[in-house]
Amino acid sequence: MRQLRSARLALRRETRNFTASSPGLSQTVEHLRHPLNTGEVFLVGTSHISEASAKEVRDIIHTVRPRHVVVELCEARRRRLEATA
Repeated sequence: MRQLRSARLALRRETRNFTASSPGLSQTVEHLRHPLNTGEVFLVGTSHISEASAKEVRDIIHTVRPRHVVVELCEARRRRLEATA
């Protein structure tokens, strides 16, 4: 628990250094860039039941080709995702 809290605090400190830039992106996408290095984060707001949201996420992953993709899911959706993997 203590390690998780330390990690969250460190992440909070790091995200303060990112600046937002979203020209040309959907209103549901926020593109964050770190001013001192090449760190980039694309935050995509989605609706779990929206096919349009799923398409937007697919398009961003296809275009950006990120090294990592992080998905926030409730426990029930996580289990469903793991069952289909």
